Amino acid sequence: MKTCSLCSRIYVSAKDFLRGTSRWRMSDSRELHFQCSCGASLAVESGQHDWYRPGLMMRPEVESVFNTFSDPESIPYLPSVAIDLMAALANENSSLADLVELCRHDPSLAAKLLTMANAASSPGSMAVSRLDQAIGLLGRTRVATLCQTAALSLFAVHTQEYGKSTHFLEAFTCGLVAERLALSFCPEVSPELAYVGGSFCNIGKLLGAIVMPEMIDRVYVRANRFSDPLPWSAAEDLLGAPKHTILGEIACVLWGLHEDLVPVVAEHHQILTTSEGRPSALSKLVALVALANQLAHRVMLNSHRVDKAVLASCLSWFQISEGTLEDLVVDLRPAAEHSRRYLDSI
Repeated sequence: MKTCSLCSRIYVSAKDFLRGTSRWRMSDSRELHFQCSCGASLAVESGQHDWYRPGLMMRPEVESVFNTFSDPESIPYLPSVAIDLMAALANENSSLADLVELCRHDPSLAAKLLTMANAASSPGSMAVSRLDQAIGLLGRTRVATLCQTAALSLFAVHTQEYGKSTHFLEAFTCGLVAERLALSFCPEVSPELAYVGGSFCNIGKLLGAIVMPEMIDRVYVRANRFSDPLPWSAAEDLLGAPKHTILGEIACVLWGLHEDLVPVVAEHHQILTTSEGRPSALSKLVALVALANQLAHRVMLNSHRVDKAVLASCLSWFQISEGTLEDLVVDLRPAAEHSRRYLDSI
C-alpha cells in the first residue's frame, strides 16, 4: 500500500497505481517512481511488479520497436537522487534547504550540476558555488533540465562515430535557439519550456547510441557523407533504421521525461499544416521546437542536415520571410559557441 503525502490518495491495487498516474520510470536503485494525479512524485519499493511494464506507457507502434531491443535490461536508469531532485525542483513547496540536502546524497552529481550552471550563466556573471545560487540565477526549470542532462551525460555509449559530445552540442544549441525563438515569435510558449523542448527533442539519438550503436553510427556517417549528405531522418529511411522520434518516445518513458515533451519528441519532424493560420494537429510548442531544430543545423553550419520541407512549413506557420531567416541565423550563431561552454562542463 502507498499513500500520497500531498493529497492523501491511497494506492492498493494495480488499478489504483495505473489510474490517473504518469511518468513511470525506474531508478538505478530499481525503485519504481511515478507521478500521482495531484502532481506529487512517489516511489514503490524495489521489487518486481507484474502489473507494470514500460510498454504499457507506449503507443503500440513504439512498443513494437522497444520489443526489438536485444537487451532492454542493459539500458541505464537515472540515479535516484536525480529523480528526487528533479521532483523537488518541480514542487514549488520545496525549500532551497530541501534541495541542498538532496544533493548531499550524490556529491558528484551536485558538482556536475554546479559546473553546468556556471557554463549556462552569462559571461562575466558571478561564479555559481552553491545550488541555491544556481536556482536563483537560472530558475528551477532550467536547473531541473541541467540536472537531467548531467545524469544522462553519465551514461556510457558504444558508438564510434556519433559520440556524446556530438549529441549534447546539438541538444544544447537547439535548446538555446528554441528559447530565443519563443521570446521573439511565440510569446504563448514560455522560454523555459521552449529550452527544455529543444534540449530533449532528439533524445532518441542518445538512446539509440546506447542500445543500437552500430546502426546509429551508420545513420550518422550516411547523413554526413561529404559527396551526398542527407538529413538525419532521410538517412534513417534509406538504411531502414528505427526513427529517432520513436526511440525518443521510448526514452521519454524509460527516463521519465515530462509528458509535455512526448509530442515534441515524437512530432518535431512532421510537416506543419495550417488551418486558418494555426497548425492543424501540432501544439505551438511542437511547432516552435520543429523550427528550432532546423535552425540549429544552420547555426552550427550543418545546412545539409536541414529538412527543407519541414523548414518551409515552419517558416510558413510563423510567417518568417527568407530575409528574416538569414538575419535570424546570423543572430543565433553565438548560441553554438555558448553550447560549447555547456559541452566543456560535461
